[in-house]
Amino acid sequence: MTGKDSFCRTVAFSTQSKDSPFYKPTLDNLSKEARDLLENYSGIEPDRVVPHVEEIRDRAWAIFPYPCIGIFSFVGLNLRTSPLYPTILSRLKDDKQTFLDLGCCLGTEIRKLVADGAPSENLYGTDLRSEFWDLGYALFRDKASFKAQFLTGDVFDPASELGKLDGKVDVLHAGLFFHLFSYEQQIEVAKRTVKLMRPVEGSLLVGWQVGSSSDTGALRSEDGKKILYRHDEESWAGLWREVSEQTGVKFVVEAWMEDPPRVLAGNEDSDEAWLKDSRRLKFSVRRV
Repeated sequence: MTGKDSFCRTVAFSTQSKDSPFYKPTLDNLSKEARDLLENYSGIEPDRVVPHVEEIRDRAWAIFPYPCIGIFSFVGLNLRTSPLYPTILSRLKDDKQTFLDLGCCLGTEIRKLVADGAPSENLYGTDLRSEFWDLGYALFRDKASFKAQFLTGDVFDPASELGKLDGKVDVLHAGLFFHLFSYEQQIEVAKRTVKLMRPVEGSLLVGWQVGSSSDTGALRSEDGKKILYRHDEESWAGLWREVSEQTGVKFVVEAWMEDPPRVLAGNEDSDEAWLKDSRRLKFSVRRV
């Protein structure tokens, strides 16, 4: 994807200094699901799980200090919380459908699918920085068995590796992704996801992003160089109506607001506009 392909791209620092509000020295909130994945899928001894994740985090931080690396959210498992997860897993297991994780970072969501029974050879991840994939193999200790494919490329670049999947993806996941673009860019990203979708009824996009219940619209990022756009349920549906008009493809769109991610909670007084009134906007977009 692009260098803006996940929440971890929202704020990027120019150095690898650990003197950052987004660098947590220790991992103290690893979820039960993530621990189970690392112990049972990866075979890591229980007393080694936390130091193992901390070691991989520091290696990833040295590559590029994205906030999701510093606060350990790269080991978060969000796809499993979607009400469509059982259906998605069944489609991947029983019908051997194709899955693509946009902005996959170290590939944690894909490992969870594999641990739950999805055949890894039908799964794909894409990100700008391919160095993270080697760290993913190190994190999950599965280089010999993991058959999912990783693709580098820019979502706005028609000549990127993503082109090999055009018209072939049954389920796409976009976690903490769309909000990093302007509204106009989001239209183009949405149209690119439509191009990736298999052109049949039921092709699906699921995910979540930072939204707002009272202050939707364009915001300038901390560095002043990017225009970000947060949605509520209504504006997100409106974006897809516009995409439908431009592509001639019809969609059923569902969106709902939940509490903000932990890293955003309690930051209503922040000087950073994108943190104010933040919520977790979850969604599904199904082709009909």
